[in-house]
Amino acid sequence: MVRIGILSAAHLHADSYAPQLRAIPNAQLVGLWDDNAARLAEKAAEYADCVGRASNEAYWKFVDGVFAAQEQITADNADDKLKGIADSSGVNGADIAACAAKPDTQARVEASVQLGKELGVNSTPTIFVNGRPVGVASNNYDALKQLVDFAATEK
Repeated sequence: MVRIGILSAAHLHADSYAPQLRAIPNAQLVGLWDDNAARLAEKAAEYADCVGRASNEAYWKFVDGVFAAQEQITADNADDKLKGIADSSGVNGADIAACAAKPDTQARVEASVQLGKELGVNSTPTIFVNGRPVGVASNNYDALKQLVDFAATEK
């Protein structure tokens, strides 16, 4: 299985890349990260961390739900919206909110942000295949599939 991560995956980028990567048989999309605080990325990342720890299937529903609702999520309603999206994703939103508020969850998210900085993430999105950054022009499924297929044959 080829592990894929998308860093600084704002707006439509994650929304277009993630479904394509999930459709590639050898690919395992292991994470998305958005560094823009104006999009309440840290709070959403804390919720996403907890949803993912509860259920991988719910995680992807949650990520899709957050991106679909991003225009409606504000600083004033973020907790209520994120709890509702968590509930709709198949996990208990109140439990996820409690988890998201824990210091260890915040520490995991902060470590992820620091890792992105250390890796020199400077484009939207930056895609990593088995830990190596790769460039893909636009959201080209065939190019992504070729990268994954190639990485799957490497030893």
